[in-house]
Amino acid sequence: MISMWRPSISLTIIRPSNFHASLNSRCTIEIGCRRGRSIDGKFARAACPAIAAELCFCNLDAPPTPCPTPMPSGGRVPSLFNCLSLVVKVLRSASAATREGKMWKLKLSQGQEPWLTSVNNHVGRQYWEYGSSLGTPEEIARVHEIRHEYHKNRFQSKHSSDRIMRLQFERSNQSEVNLLVEEEEDEVKRALIKALRFYSTLQADDGFWPGDYAGPLFLIPGLIIGLYVTRSLSEVLSMEHQKEILRYLYNHQNEDGGWGLHIEGHSTMFGTALTYVTLRLLGQGLNDEMLKTQKWILERGGVVSIPSWGKLWLSVLGLYEWSGNNPVPPELWLLPYALPFHPGRMWSHVRVVYLPMSYLYAKRFIMPINNLILSMRNELFVTPYSNIDWDSARNSCAKEDLYYPRPAIQDILWAGLHKIGEPILKQWPFYKIRQRALNEVKKHMQHEDETTNSICSGPVNKVLNMVCCWIDDPNSQAFTRLLEEILG
Repeated sequence: MISMWRPSISLTIIRPSNFHASLNSRCTIEIGCRRGRSIDGKFARAACPAIAAELCFCNLDAPPTPCPTPMPSGGRVPSLFNCLSLVVKVLRSASAATREGKMWKLKLSQGQEPWLTSVNNHVGRQYWEYGSSLGTPEEIARVHEIRHEYHKNRFQSKHSSDRIMRLQFERSNQSEVNLLVEEEEDEVKRALIKALRFYSTLQADDGFWPGDYAGPLFLIPGLIIGLYVTRSLSEVLSMEHQKEILRYLYNHQNEDGGWGLHIEGHSTMFGTALTYVTLRLLGQGLNDEMLKTQKWILERGGVVSIPSWGKLWLSVLGLYEWSGNNPVPPELWLLPYALPFHPGRMWSHVRVVYLPMSYLYAKRFIMPINNLILSMRNELFVTPYSNIDWDSARNSCAKEDLYYPRPAIQDILWAGLHKIGEPILKQWPFYKIRQRALNEVKKHMQHEDETTNSICSGPVNKVLNMVCCWIDDPNSQAFTRLLEEILG
């Protein structure tokens, strides 16, 4: 976000009085320019843990994102020299990216990826590419202006309106509707000509009109958690991709510090907790915006009250105990299809999501616990993690997420499955039924992957299927194909 001219940077570092006391000490770094103006028209101000500068800005008006270099362990505070070196390195990197003309560009797939398959020659597949020589200085400056304008008005206008894509297409797609609108007297005809001129500039070369899949905020957390669990995060998402994800999530944070089910929704425990975890997995520290989110969560009793989908994702990460989940039994897939409650009779998206969820529940998979997970266990719960009553947590749901009261018969059914059904299915010879059910679920997931070329019916079940394939065999062709479809 640095201006197009080469900046001459001055730094003012204000150190807190208790700087050496804790890694949570905060300092302020003010960045200005010596030409009588500041970066992007204003001073950049970054609050950061200790003095390790968080200067990899996605947007100078947005909360700062962390430096890729992790904080040192063992309570050691980095030296002032190291911090200044880091600041200079980040600023030089940003300045170099500007000089090289690096920016994002929407590209059409050529189908050259090794595992990527298509039944229509990849028509309609688009992806964003970041690289050099993709924009002139004027175009990059215009992108920065658009970003600044959107961030400033993000609480009034939630949708991005594909502004960066439209800027690119307006440049490359000159309107072929050359009729002079001004000479038309018929208002209807004049309006139609304007519409044709407008939409002709937004059409891709393959004949499609690309568009942002805006709205749901629970898709990115599933993707990031899935990639983190399968140790594929850095392989699939470059640092530039991760920075754009951070920009997107921060831009859609509500004023109260939370996130909703979708970009225009009120804050929910489901959206807020999963987004908080996502930001932490992407390297975010406890900056001001994250502390605001943490406060929102803790004021509502912590993440014990996250709805069922959130409980499952957090259990996979090791941030929630599987005993705090209501049963998702795969054995239902062994029932006769003629029964009205056979899962195969569910709505398609419910069915394909229930499949991998039942697999994960039966497997009770938990990724290896690391320091980040242990830290989040302290950050997201009011009660110490080891003292939580997970049986009571099974039916807990934040009032912000409760759209319809749960009937008592449902609680009774779940309690019976949890307290009677599950213990029985763990014993011989009944555990063989569970193994047979898991094989049946795997068969259905494999069918889903094969018939959709590993794209899957939706982004939720795709990532869940990917995690299940990785658990079964990290080196399997099924997992590789699912991963490649994300890369492609």
